[in-house]
Amino acid sequence: MDTFKTIATRKSTRGFRDTQIDENDLIKILAAGGSAPIAMGAYETMHITVVQNKERLEKISALVAASFNRPNMQPFYDAPTLIIIAGKKGAHGMAVEELNAGCIAENMLLAATELGLGSVFVLGTIAAFKTDPLLIRSLNIPEGYTPICSIIVGYAKEGIKKQNDMFNKINYSVIK
Repeated sequence: MDTFKTIATRKSTRGFRDTQIDENDLIKILAAGGSAPIAMGAYETMHITVVQNKERLEKISALVAASFNRPNMQPFYDAPTLIIIAGKKGAHGMAVEELNAGCIAENMLLAATELGLGSVFVLGTIAAFKTDPLLIRSLNIPEGYTPICSIIVGYAKEGIKKQNDMFNKINYSVIK
């Protein structure tokens, strides 16, 4: 698959099979995240945590649902892998780390698509961390790092199909 086809194919998956992703695919996804452009090359300000334990995923999912006061919410759509991206507050506050986290997440989302996996960018996990600060420690997120965003990854129930034209949903202009 070429880059433009991967970009056009990537979409948020809302249903996953009950099969864990391959370890080699996980490593490729993490490597893609680690290859993201990071401001000033300060990779040490970022931390990635992978959660594949089903009970832990269910607990986090329940905390997310409770934080939105929606007990029946399924924020992870039964995905078997949650990847949390955290940043360490730098000289500019968290603004730079938030941008870095977005770059890391996008690289991982595109890598997942390239590998034939479904994925979703998830902000709701951050609400769970606010309601249960001990959760951060239980996930071995280092002291001083704050979860910024997460993605879920797995085998899509419906498979991955190419979307329509890449530019069909965004407004843009060119100034010459």
